[in-house]
Amino acid sequence: MVALVRIDGKDYFADATEDLPLGMLPPRCLNGSGWMVGSTGRLVEMKSSAFSTQVVSIHYSLENDSLKNHIQVQEKVLQAMQA
Repeated sequence: MVALVRIDGKDYFADATEDLPLGMLPPRCLNGSGWMVGSTGRLVEMKSSAFSTQVVSIHYSLENDSLKNHIQVQEKVLQAMQA
């Protein structure tokens, strides 16, 4: 279950199962659309306008006939924005 929270006229998704900031959902929650329960139920798009990226940097160096490497992985998570 995901909550739709309205603050100052803007809608944000919220999920209590993950320790994420208001407006961010875990990727498993971004499945297309969901049914908003209320006096006038309707479908709400749950697609993210943000994207997920992973950047992998690999640095190799040759030192004293030995190959050394340094690997760095940076990830940006999916973000649920306004409904």
